[in-house]
Amino acid sequence: MKLNKAFALRVKELLKEKKMTQYKLAQETGLYHSTMTDILNCKYETPNFTILTSNNTFLNSFR
Repeated sequence: MKLNKAFALRVKELLKEKKMTQYKLAQETGLYHSTMTDILNCKYETPNFTILTSNNTFLNSFR
C-alpha cells in the first residue's frame, strides 16, 4: 500500500471515530476543502506531510 493511501485511510478512520467531517477538518487546519478532499482521495502522489504535521491544529484535531 502506498503511503498516500495509508495516510488517507487513517485520517478517514479518525474522522469517523471523532464524528468529524472532512470539511470541519479543513476549516480547523486552514486548508481549502478541495485540498483536503484531494489528499483523502489520493489525488497527490505523496501528501505534503511537512505542512500537515507541522500544523498543530491538524494534529490536535483528533484529540
